[in-house]
Amino acid sequence: MPDSTQTWHRAVGLLTILTVAMFAVACGRATDDEINQALGITPTATASVDQLATSSAVAVVTRDARTAAAVTGLANLGGSPAAVESVAVIGDVSRGRSQFTLRCALCHNPGGKGGNLLAVGGPGASASYDDWLPMIRDGTGHPKPPGPFPPSVLTDRQLQDLVAFVEAQAGA
Repeated sequence: MPDSTQTWHRAVGLLTILTVAMFAVACGRATDDEINQALGITPTATASVDQLATSSAVAVVTRDARTAAAVTGLANLGGSPAAVESVAVIGDVSRGRSQFTLRCALCHNPGGKGGNLLAVGGPGASASYDDWLPMIRDGTGHPKPPGPFPPSVLTDRQLQDLVAFVEAQAGA
């Protein structure tokens, strides 16, 4: 059995080894800049509160300008006042055209088995977003396939755009 002197020497030796190991590891650590350079990463600065506020304001102005342009474009194409109003409030007609082409045009065009939603004065002219929501989301009153279209497939914004396009075309 070791005596207390041997135990003491072992403890001091172990503590010395641990201290030297800690210093060796700490001294050999690369800085964040060195790590980023070795990995080929160029870090970007975090935006300040003022920069975030400015970019948010620019985004709102851009959105409003695009909406105004869509309304003006529709009015210049002879869209009805109700159709122009719906564009300003509900969605973007050009994005809605893409959604219609992708998801609806196969059945809801002239001669399609689902009826022409784009016919002036047709079923698409009087339908509102609230009318479309249960039909699109749950498939209520719409044969399957296609649909229903949950938000993971067709977002609320895309649905608003789709309704704006159909109303603009059918209500013109």
